[in-house]
Amino acid sequence: MYRGISLFIQQCKVKHGADIHVIAVSVVNAGIAVACVSNKLGVKCTVFIPNGTGPDTVYFLEQGGSEVITGGDHHDQALKSAGDAVAANLHA
Repeated sequence: MYRGISLFIQQCKVKHGADIHVIAVSVVNAGIAVACVSNKLGVKCTVFIPNGTGPDTVYFLEQGGSEVITGGDHHDQALKSAGDAVAANLHA
């Protein structure tokens, strides 16, 4: 059973198919949740993080199966980078 972001990703996969690409912005817990759920559901996941995000967080994001991209010095810059990625990706 899923709830929150897990339920959202599951519903997206059902509605749009397994070739969806989950793109998120996070500095810790939400990104790890998105990475783990995407991995469990077998969908591609990219998490954008700002510079300075701790190495433990990067490790857990990668272990969760996510591609990790540094998207700027601040959260709002990472958010813009993620938005650009969504705009450029048909399956995001």
